[in-house]
Amino acid sequence: MRNDDPADTSEDPPRWTIALPTFNGARHLNETLDGVLKQCRQGPAFELVICDDGSTDDTVLLARRRLADSGLTIHWEIHERPLGLAGNWNRCLARARTPLLTILHQDDLPRPGYVFGADRHHRDDPSLAMTFSSVELIDEASQPIPPTTLAPPDLGALSKRFEAGEFNHILAVENPVRCSSVTLKRMAMLEIGGFDERLRYAVDWECWARLSRRYPVRWRPEATVAVRWHRRSATWSFKTGLADLEEVAMITRQILEEDGKNWTSSERRQIAARARRDLASSYLNRAYDAACAGRPDLTRRALAQATRLDPATPLKVAAQPRLLGRLALGLTGRVPNQASGLTRTRPMDEN
Repeated sequence: MRNDDPADTSEDPPRWTIALPTFNGARHLNETLDGVLKQCRQGPAFELVICDDGSTDDTVLLARRRLADSGLTIHWEIHERPLGLAGNWNRCLARARTPLLTILHQDDLPRPGYVFGADRHHRDDPSLAMTFSSVELIDEASQPIPPTTLAPPDLGALSKRFEAGEFNHILAVENPVRCSSVTLKRMAMLEIGGFDERLRYAVDWECWARLSRRYPVRWRPEATVAVRWHRRSATWSFKTGLADLEEVAMITRQILEEDGKNWTSSERRQIAARARRDLASSYLNRAYDAACAGRPDLTRRALAQATRLDPATPLKVAAQPRLLGRLALGLTGRVPNQASGLTRTRPMDEN
């Protein structure tokens, strides 16, 4: 591990750190860094942390060139061996020294005011451990993705504050938090132990549950960042199996067990039923993707899990002839001529 920090000569350091965990992200990195540099002219001062997880492409070289004359305080950390998603995020947390931290994915694009709006909320309400916002969704070419293909998170048109424990009513069912839109109170993150490095897929989801269990959090309806969804992303690679959905099932079960102690019997039943239906929908989406990829075994296993969680799944499939046809064809191992994903009820994080 190599650290490359500037000398600390600031008497009044910035309140913000934008952390950029990178790994083989050269393709979109310049566009992301352009968005970061624009924040210098639009809001409060910030520092930049870049933790590279052993990239084998030109990620580090491109970042150093692009930021050479930025004037930013930049803390670099280059790993000789990959630490993995949670490990690299924890290094970002460890290297930050400011009260507030945001972890920006290497291919996402911060929009104007990315830092400013959240800073205002945290100044007005110092008890907040996290703010998060709506997002735009873009493809590999930075073009908008229509909401009929992939729906962005939406918790309403007004900003909303959730008291400690309240937000887990939602997290027990779905994760509407896109990581790049999040601002974190660094000390609160340290107090809960950071990200769980035993997890591989829903690392952020589990962390938000622990954080919002102890502290208030706030939703911001304005889109502060464009989140990129593309075939090279880590989340896209999850579609090769079911391990990510199994991890999601474990996390939602933990939330129901831990936070459900404080809910009424009626609340527990309703939230548990919604969680099963939502997870069943995710398994059905996975079955569809597997069918389009000509993977009959994965199609079959995903369909079985969807039906186990929601016995009405076969009726839902039968009511959609196009879906029924694709799944039937996929179970034979034949790949359809065209493959386009279902509208997802719970968009997954892109990294």
